[in-house]
Parts: sequence; C-alpha cells; structure tokens
Amino acid sequence: MENRIKARKLLEQYESVPYQALERAMKGRGLSHAYLFHGPQGTLKSELALLLAQSLLSGHTDGLIHEEDCDEASQALLQRIAEGNCTDLIWLSGSEKKAIDKQSIDDLQETFARKPMECPCQVYVLEQCENSSSAAMNSILKFLEEPGESVYAILTSDNVGRVLPTIRSRCVLLPFQSLPQDVSMKLAEEDGADPEDAYFMSRTAHLITGQADYAVSAVWQTARKMFRQFLGVDGDPRLLLVDYDLVYRSGAKKASEGSPTEKEEDIAVMNLFFSFLIMMCEDALTGSSEGPVWYYEAVQDQKRRRSLKDVLRIAIEQRDRCNRNNDLGLLLAQAVCRLEETYI
Repeated sequence: MENRIKARKLLEQYESVPYQALERAMKGRGLSHAYLFHGPQGTLKSELALLLAQSLLSGHTDGLIHEEDCDEASQALLQRIAEGNCTDLIWLSGSEKKAIDKQSIDDLQETFARKPMECPCQVYVLEQCENSSSAAMNSILKFLEEPGESVYAILTSDNVGRVLPTIRSRCVLLPFQSLPQDVSMKLAEEDGADPEDAYFMSRTAHLITGQADYAVSAVWQTARKMFRQFLGVDGDPRLLLVDYDLVYRSGAKKASEGSPTEKEEDIAVMNLFFSFLIMMCEDALTGSSEGPVWYYEAVQDQKRRRSLKDVLRIAIEQRDRCNRNNDLGLLLAQAVCRLEETYI
C-alpha cells in the first residue's frame, strides 16, 4: 500500500491533467466508459490505471480513492484489486510474454457478458494496448463500440500512434509526461541507488520504487555495459555486435528453446540500450553538461564524429521494434549497420 500511496501523491503533483480529469469525472462530472492513457515509456500510466480501477470497483464516488483513509474491509478489497485477485477486474498486458491476442479479448468479452460478481461494476485494463495483434485490435474496437452496462475500459499506450484511430476515437485520451529528472533522481537515491545509476535511471528507467535492486539487475548492468562499449569507454565499439551474441545476450540459447523469461530479459536489455542512445543524443543536441565526467566526455566525442540527429532517429525506430516478434540480434545488426552511416 505504501508504494501505491506514493504513486498517487506523485500523480497528484506531476500528472495533474489526467489526475484532475478523473477526479472530476469520479465526482459525477462525465465519467467515460473508456479511457486511453498515453505517454512515454516509464510514465505513471499503469499506476493511474490501477487507482482508477480501485476507485470504480470499490464504488467510491467522491473522486479518486485515498487508500490510507479507507476502513479495514475496503483496504482489503483494494489490496486484492492491486494483486489482480478480483473477479470483476481483468488486466491484460502487451508488455509481457507476447502481444495481446484475439482469444484473450474474446474471453474478456465472454466473462463481462455476465453481471458483476462482487463489485458495482467491471473493469478491464489493456496495458500497452498497441502491442496487440490485428485481430485483437478489431475485437477491442467492437467491444468499445458496444460497451456493456457498468463496464469500464482503461487502455494504456507508450506509442499512441500505433493504436488504431478508430479505437482512439472511442476513448477519452489523457496524456502523460515523464517525471521531472530531479524528482526521479531523488527517488532513486532515496531508494539506495548510487548517484551515477540514479542519474541514468532518471533519464531512462523512470522508476518510482525498487531502483537499488534494479541497479544490480542483469538487465541494467548488461545494457549499461553495452552502452559504455558503444561509446568506447569500456571495450571496442567495433566488437559490440560480436560481444552481444557471445556475452551480452545471455538468454539467447534458452529463449530459442522456448524459455520466455530470458527472451523478455533480452528485450528489456535491448530496449534500455536504445534508451541510452536516445539520452546521449538528447544531451548532445541540447548541450547538456550533466552526468558523470566520463559520460560528458564521451558524448562530446560522439558529437564531433557523428550526425546525432540521425543517431536519434535510428535509436527511436529500433527501440520501437524491441518485441518478441523481432530477432534481437538482427535488430542490433541493422542498427549497427545504420549507425556506421552516421559518421561525419
């Protein structure tokens, strides 16, 4: 509960547009049957989706619910909702092992064709809904066009441009933005991350809890090493592609044999690596001098040698392709080949 309370306070302070819109709607001022939360990766979309789901399913009618002010029975229900242990909540995520498929949406529709079992309404959350199959998108659209009584949809997207325009038109769109860097960095340091990791996390990961554990995770450490090698700080940049297959892609063999965990870890590593490249380009193009000395010097070197606008475009495009449908080794090989053309 402590982390959810922290998230709500951050939403109140730094995401006032979507928070206040839902606060007003929950007080009887035009609650929609469908919302689409959109904004950069790492923003507090999922946190607000959970808060809205808790408010709706608990029958709270005086704005978004404050969990710490509830009685014991209500807190128990809110805890079960947060744990996904509520019969009137279905939460599907396109960020997990595979894209949201049509069968999952069909099952959702069948379940919600019945009346709520324990709450005054039913809620479904489609997290990163842009990672849905074409057939699933069409089923989502049909469900949105014919909403059931007391059924509410909450969709989130890191890339709203990949969501069907017809789906967007049937939802109330609420935009999200990243937390201010100093706030994100302070949260990381308070959690126990060292200042250097805290700085880079404030630019790439945007976590509000668990930063110290994330700093020692295989995903963070691997992506960081790849980035340092790309910059020529540690290792030969020319060997990055070779080292990826031999060293960095630790889960490649297991994933090819059907293990989803290592595959997801590899996707997270590649996603973070391209996020590091995007950060580098932004700092170079804006003339930022923040960050560790080694990083600042490396950024200046890249600025002299490359067209960083082209690097930025490539990194954004390749990051958007980091998913289970693409071969990550080939994705990196394409990126390396394209990045070779950015030298001035």
